[in-house]
Amino acid sequence: MSDHAGWQDPGGVDDEPAARTSPGLPGPGATWSAPVYGQQPPYGQQPPYGLQPWGQQGPQGLPWATLGWAPQRKTSTTAIWALILAIVFPPVGLILGLVARSQVRRTGEDGAGVAKAAIIISIVYFAFIILFVVFVGVVASTHPSQVPGSTTG
Repeated sequence: MSDHAGWQDPGGVDDEPAARTSPGLPGPGATWSAPVYGQQPPYGQQPPYGLQPWGQQGPQGLPWATLGWAPQRKTSTTAIWALILAIVFPPVGLILGLVARSQVRRTGEDGAGVAKAAIIISIVYFAFIILFVVFVGVVASTHPSQVPGSTTG
């Protein structure tokens, strides 16, 4: 066993790399070459599988098609306004929500869920307003003395 600057040779290992062999590896003196996986595709053709290499453009000539994502479709402006008006003024929001829903079906724009939400919110909000008005009317008719400005009592 030799001692080289603090290292100890475990013994039994030859210092010559040619004497070491491993299964599956070429023996000493063999020449190495790069593995051949097939020919490169001609210019302008797609690789056989996987994503395209960086820097190439997608089928429409757009770089994002290479990355697997594309720009989002436009959401219907009518559906967005329907949702806003469903909260502010429910009857108009309901009508606009129904118009937006038919428009989305006809044009193929995004926004079907927004239009549906506008319709539901308009109906629920409008129902609460009607119930509140009916409740105030019932309370006012059963207790006229508690209504400000009434003369009976």
